[in-house]
Amino acid sequence: MSTLPSVQWLKPAEVADHFRVNRKTVYRWIEDKRLPSYDVGGAKRILRNDVLSFAVPTVQTPTLAEINQAKDNFDAPILPTRQAGGDQ
Repeated sequence: MSTLPSVQWLKPAEVADHFRVNRKTVYRWIEDKRLPSYDVGGAKRILRNDVLSFAVPTVQTPTLAEINQAKDNFDAPILPTRQAGGDQ
């Protein structure tokens, strides 16, 4: 990633340069509401802090049901057990 300009408002092209993606990708992020944008004088602009927040990966905390399911799966045998004296 490149260094973001220190200005508060960024053009989609500057955000695209920062992430090394096509400008259309930035517009898709905006359309999908993943990256906030504002209309300033008829042009899309993105706040620098929103870009910095967008770049931080989020971690989803598992629900209690997901934790219990994982525990149940962990306790289950991975391979079927062999019976003594069975066919080999």
